[in-house]
Amino acid sequence: MNRLADPLVSLPHLDLLHPARRLLRRRLDNVRLGTLEGALLGLEREGDIPGWEIPQRYFQWLRRRDGRLVADIFAHNRLDVLSMVFLAACLTELIGGPCSGTAGPPPPDSDLLAAARLCIQRGETTRAEGILTDLQRRSGPITARQAAALLSLIHKRAGSWRQAVGIWQEMLAPDRDSGGDALFPLLELAKWNEHRAHDYRTALDLACRALAMLPPQGTAAEAEDLRRRIARLKRRLAGQDRPAT
Repeated sequence: MNRLADPLVSLPHLDLLHPARRLLRRRLDNVRLGTLEGALLGLEREGDIPGWEIPQRYFQWLRRRDGRLVADIFAHNRLDVLSMVFLAACLTELIGGPCSGTAGPPPPDSDLLAAARLCIQRGETTRAEGILTDLQRRSGPITARQAAALLSLIHKRAGSWRQAVGIWQEMLAPDRDSGGDALFPLLELAKWNEHRAHDYRTALDLACRALAMLPPQGTAAEAEDLRRRIARLKRRLAGQDRPAT
């Protein structure tokens, strides 16, 4: 403005929209500031000027120069700034654990699961492992299985096959609540038995079980992929299509 140097341009900038969207989109309808205040901070503003009214008030002030017209705007912006400080602390807790000086109920498991996904995307696998291991140990069956699946993929990508296979086998244990989804461990174990253990008979059995379990809403591509895998395994068991040694 008026070609004046911006004194803030060199300061660090944190846009809370993107981490809030990635961490909370599965739980909240939107990530508007008011929604975040209610969901994370338990706050509901009273007597606050609505955002859509602020431009109109500002232009009225330009014409009249009456400070009373913008007093509500300053109060609104002050609450925005204060809320964002606390929201930044809440989002930080999701990923890195409680901040010093903060106290309150622990985050919902769904938020922690989203935090683990974000850590994986950022390559922070050690932090993700900590979150997922805790969720796998103490959360309900559905969240625990989701955490176990993500944890197994971390081990798979790291080449830690013993840990990954152990999780998949545990997910299929008869005494475990499958949460209605045994498809993931069946598929992963079928792949491992075919390509790593070269146990084609076990891989075929697992692939057939996975195909039978494929839900009606499963895509045609998923079913076709399983049929191709089954056909390939049958050829290998018949002595055809042997992998090069």
